[in-house]
Amino acid sequence: MSTNKYRTKKRSDQILLTKEALLLKQLRIECGLSMRKAASQIYLSDSYIAHIETGRMDPPKGEKLQRLLSVYGIRSNAYYERLRSFKELTSPLEELSLLIKRMRPKEIDTLLAVAKGLVS
Repeated sequence: MSTNKYRTKKRSDQILLTKEALLLKQLRIECGLSMRKAASQIYLSDSYIAHIETGRMDPPKGEKLQRLLSVYGIRSNAYYERLRSFKELTSPLEELSLLIKRMRPKEIDTLLAVAKGLVS
């Protein structure tokens, strides 16, 4: 079995998490959309969204970016403004707050029960 030592790595083999990818993920979460729901609204696969958000694929440009921003309810000039001042979520509390906004009431009840069990 021979291996090609000159084989180039595919982009999906590399992880390069950019501010654009992190912001797109944050925008999707703020809208309360799953990867599957966001992807279906722009007629792409949920793995496409996952690859962007995990840094395995370059963030979209042009029409694909515009379609995503439209689904997320943000205009491109507002997106680029947020990108300039973007800061990654800095605390678990901020991240938990965003996740809670996406949960159904029954899921919130379950999370509350777990949290109460952890502190009692």
